[in-house]
Amino acid sequence: MGLKGKFGVYGRSMGGIATSYLSSMVDMVILDRTFSNLEDVINSKFHGVSAEMIYNIAAFGWDSSNL
Repeated sequence: MGLKGKFGVYGRSMGGIATSYLSSMVDMVILDRTFSNLEDVINSKFHGVSAEMIYNIAAFGWDSSNL
């Protein structure tokens, strides 16, 4: 990225997914009120097979697991 000095990123809520992805490229990471897996959020907030099917269609098979 061409930056000099210390560099950190802050991620909140869904931004925690992108922030955890960038963690190997920066010196400091702050994750605030985030979650590790979108599928768990879908299953706990919206019960049922139809919610999971809509998520799978919208995500095009993207895996958001940050464990």
